[in-house]
Amino acid sequence: MGLFSKIKLLFTHGDELEDMVNAVRREAILNEQDLLKDNLHLCLAHKQEVNHSIYGEHNCDYCKLLKKVVDS
Repeated sequence: MGLFSKIKLLFTHGDELEDMVNAVRREAILNEQDLLKDNLHLCLAHKQEVNHSIYGEHNCDYCKLLKKVVDS
């Protein structure tokens, strides 16, 4: 496909192409969020080697759970 053909395509269907690109980007973002939704945020004491996640103790899911268990 030549350069002029691409430019013609861009000017004739620019809005449709932009909508398609935005839809693909949104779908990719949603898929990435879906893959990462079950990851835990853990502090240095409870970090997962695979994820190398290091959060503060106030943001650590495990520490929060322990605090809830101790408080109740």
